[in-house]
Amino acid sequence: MQTDEDVGKIARDTPVLMSRALELFVTDLVQQSAQLTVEKNSTILHPCYIKQCVQNNHLFDFLVDVVAQVPDTEPEPKRRLKKSRSKRRRRRRGW
Repeated sequence: MQTDEDVGKIARDTPVLMSRALELFVTDLVQQSAQLTVEKNSTILHPCYIKQCVQNNHLFDFLVDVVAQVPDTEPEPKRRLKKSRSKRRRRRRGW
């Protein structure tokens, strides 16, 4: 705010007030997105859930352009490669 030439002097309490407002905004967005995540039976909060939250809530209308590039589908889970037991045994025995 202080680097913007259009903004004059800033009261000492203004940054504190702005940070609290941003904290409340982000908390609301994350809580609503987390609720949507639970409804979808997912354990991961994907960007597509945040996008759906923004599109479904009129309070977040100003973010529609920001989330427009986010894909509508959640990414497929990555498969974990299992280590073979023989490799683990060799490591334990020091071979």
